[in-house]
Amino acid sequence: MVDDNIPIPKPIKAKNAVGLDMGIENFIITSDGVLYPNQKHFIKSQKRLKRLQRRLSKKQKGSKNREKAKLKVQKLHTKVSNQRRDYLHKISDEITNQYDIICVETLNVKGMIRNRHLSKSIADVAWSEFIRQLEYKTKWRGKTLLKIDKWFPSSQICSNCGANSGKKPLHIRKWTCKECGTTHQRDINASINIRNYGLGQIDNRNTAGTVGIQACGVPSDGVTTSYGVVASYGSVKQEAQSSLAIG
Repeated sequence: MVDDNIPIPKPIKAKNAVGLDMGIENFIITSDGVLYPNQKHFIKSQKRLKRLQRRLSKKQKGSKNREKAKLKVQKLHTKVSNQRRDYLHKISDEITNQYDIICVETLNVKGMIRNRHLSKSIADVAWSEFIRQLEYKTKWRGKTLLKIDKWFPSSQICSNCGANSGKKPLHIRKWTCKECGTTHQRDINASINIRNYGLGQIDNRNTAGTVGIQACGVPSDGVTTSYGVVASYGSVKQEAQSSLAIG
């Protein structure tokens, strides 16, 4: 719960920015090349949950044994929920502490969850709760959260030259731009595009200033994370672009 009596700090002068791409294999992928893995809390507990639910169904209604079995099911649900919430808090704290401007994609979660093949995974990953945490934590810390247009083709654009190569099947995780020859890791390229697009939206209503921020395609040197993995680009070329920020 957010305490409305807590004073909200004035926006700080922004010094850095990050783009976040959200996925299922990796929960969050940042434009600095940090991958936060999907811990799959519910999926990992699914077998045990089914076993407990089968035992519950066999207990006589109204009996003490049924109440005990019911309590075990409830405890497991609570444990999974707490594990997920704790992980989301750790990631949202790390990101809002490190970055002044955070750009995120707008997802149609309700529409996506209708996909019966992905519904459990989408529900388990809890994107909406993560965005909710980012919203109030950025306000608390005087940071800026920018939600980009959900129709922005972040995975179709080359973050190096800006060429649009069109839609790609989900199984394609790496691709090479035909225009400039840059090879991209799909999700990191998308997060860089999200970051650059977000910086292009900034004006004085969003933040107190963006001096020194460049819209670029290079994972930051020295990026640190306690809960993610810093991806290696190898020989992938991601050259800096001119600044889109106003300030």
